Amino acid sequence: MTDMKNIDINELRNTDVFKVPENYFDTLTERVMSKIPAEETKVISINQGRKNSWWKWSSAAACIVVLVVGTTFITKIYNSSSNESAELTASYEEKMQEDMMEYSMLDTDDVYCYLSGDSY
Repeated sequence: MTDMKNIDINELRNTDVFKVPENYFDTLTERVMSKIPAEETKVISINQGRKNSWWKWSSAAACIVVLVVGTTFITKIYNSSSNESAELTASYEEKMQEDMMEYSMLDTDDVYCYLSGDSY
């Protein structure tokens, strides 16, 4: 602890604390590369002939299955929603026709009684 109190900071700024041997960084790359063992690069071919050709056919078949199932599913959903809307439209039109027929069967006396609040 006592040694730390006697150090002059300004004096340390002006001195080189770290020493590097001469031409150290010039030959660093060659020294590091010489210590790395030389390995042969293993080349793996993407196309290994006929033994892996089944991957192409199975992936194509899987895509076709997904396309057919997806199309069938979407068509089924679309048809069910259009059938529901057709049923709702038909029931609404039937109700409107019933109301129109009921209204057309009224004579003027019934309308006057209804508007005046009298019972008929």
